[in-house]
Amino acid sequence: PSFKRASPNAWSRPVTRHPRRVKPRASVPVLVGFGIRDAASAAALAPAADGVVVGSALVEALAGAADPEDAAGRAETFLAPLRAALDAA
Repeated sequence: PSFKRASPNAWSRPVTRHPRRVKPRASVPVLVGFGIRDAASAAALAPAADGVVVGSALVEALAGAADPEDAAGRAETFLAPLRAALDAA
């Protein structure tokens, strides 16, 4: 399958402004989940939110897995750089 992704420069000030305004007023964690496709996009939004949600990019990474073990390996390979980038942010 083909997925439409945000451009590399999608995380401009207007995109991060909304979660930054909501976060101080929220009684629950504020998550952002549009266009998170790699470590760079996750790290770019990390300061604006309490967490990021990865959807289509993870599904794409899992596509074609031969079995559950293969899917788990693909998920780990895809998510490890995101986790490292978020921990460093």
